[in-house]
Amino acid sequence: MPISMYQVSVPVFVKTLANLAAILDKGAAFAAAKKVDPSVLLAYRLAPDMLNLTRQVQIAADHAKFGVVNRRWSVGAESGLTQRLPHIVGLGVALDLLITGRWFDAKEAYRINFVSRVVKRARLMEECTKLAERICEYPQSSLRTDKEACVRGLGLTLDEGLRLENTLWNTNLALPDTLNGPRAFIEKKKFVPTQET
Repeated sequence: MPISMYQVSVPVFVKTLANLAAILDKGAAFAAAKKVDPSVLLAYRLAPDMLNLTRQVQIAADHAKFGVVNRRWSVGAESGLTQRLPHIVGLGVALDLLITGRWFDAKEAYRINFVSRVVKRARLMEECTKLAERICEYPQSSLRTDKEACVRGLGLTLDEGLRLENTLWNTNLALPDTLNGPRAFIEKKKFVPTQET
């Protein structure tokens, strides 16, 4: 008896969406406890031309599976996949994933730089929360300019990218954290940023 596309795809999508809903519920509870609007956090950008937080650091649970499986049903890539994927994993790997339509696990996702780290399933939310809190403690001015230089530097020559990095860094020179951070390092003291921008 033939299997329909519905039978093959919809149950997987339903299960994935249920898992995603559970993760989003945990995130919403965390945001409520911290009195932060979750949509503001997810859409936050440090500069207008930067990716929002949902695309900056990817952490995957060790059981996660990924794939560009739309190929199997003659559905073309959309939403910028053909343009973003080569920047993330390189052209050769991107073409492999786009053409073959194969699934890949979290280990391979890490190896090809599709995700930046893999953690145990039971520790996923804890690890994501710890990472977010650590990033929030860093001086935001230099973090912002470094990220902006990284993203805006894509496609520039090395010389152009270095000029951009230097120009952006120089916007921090008058800020207290730019002086106090290195001073604390030299004096072997804990640095507590003022977060002035």
